[in-house]
Amino acid sequence: MTKLDPPVPGQPGTVYIEHPPQPFVETGGVAGGPVLISVPHSGRYYPRELVEQVRLPIDDLRMLEDLLVDHLIEEAIGRNVHTITNNYARAWIDLNRRETELDPRQLSPRPAAHIDQRSPRVVAGLGLIPLTSGSGRALYDGPLAMDMIASRIERVHRPYHARIAAGLGAMKERFGAALLCDLHSMPPLPAAQAADIVLGDRHGRTAAPALVDTAAAWLTQQGYRVTRNRPYAGGHSVELHGRPERACHAIQIEFDRQLYLESDGRTLSRNAPGVARLIAGLARVLQECLDTDSGTRLAAE
Repeated sequence: MTKLDPPVPGQPGTVYIEHPPQPFVETGGVAGGPVLISVPHSGRYYPRELVEQVRLPIDDLRMLEDLLVDHLIEEAIGRNVHTITNNYARAWIDLNRRETELDPRQLSPRPAAHIDQRSPRVVAGLGLIPLTSGSGRALYDGPLAMDMIASRIERVHRPYHARIAAGLGAMKERFGAALLCDLHSMPPLPAAQAADIVLGDRHGRTAAPALVDTAAAWLTQQGYRVTRNRPYAGGHSVELHGRPERACHAIQIEFDRQLYLESDGRTLSRNAPGVARLIAGLARVLQECLDTDSGTRLAAE
């Protein structure tokens, strides 16, 4: 049975439903360089309201998480890289979705404003408020109240993205350029798409090619199989914050969960520290690519 207590130091992955946290945890700052690492899908705070409302146990809800990716940035934190990690469970609200990615059939009352009901993610039940678990099972028996969704947006979604925008803005002011690395995990890909790491830049729209080239080349040199934009081209975070024409770049980075989890899919493996060092090393390499001179060049590409 999933433990529902406040997090216990030294016990990665503890879930909790009491003691509401701040929307996110922030470490480092602009002094750490022009790279900001975000982790939107590893939150383990499951509000009691959610636990009592859904029809499935928390273990099913946790299938939506990018499990324990927040532990993979500890090495980067130790090197003073600026990081922002979401505290709230993805089942509560998905920070890598637009505010308008909603299914009107599941809302009460139906919103008058425009919504992206045809988004493939909404159709799959994985919009702003997930309606299905990772196994595809329905989370709710009936429609969701629009005022409840508005509250989640106001309390969690907007503050998170506002802080990312502020961090990137401060970096750009100081260094001339900034980069968001939005970290995620993925299930193993089929053989035809086999990759350990997928870099997503919305097919060149959210980051300068030189940055993605640098990341791909360095990760390949470390022995990892790297692909771009297939099957993950990047979600709302990189779309919102990536403006390469303004020297503000964003890359979504997906790691195969087998790189850092045991076969049970729930426990950090002995390889996890190596992946943490890899992420910190990648941040350093990208920081070097974003020095003042290259920042000016990248902005002009």
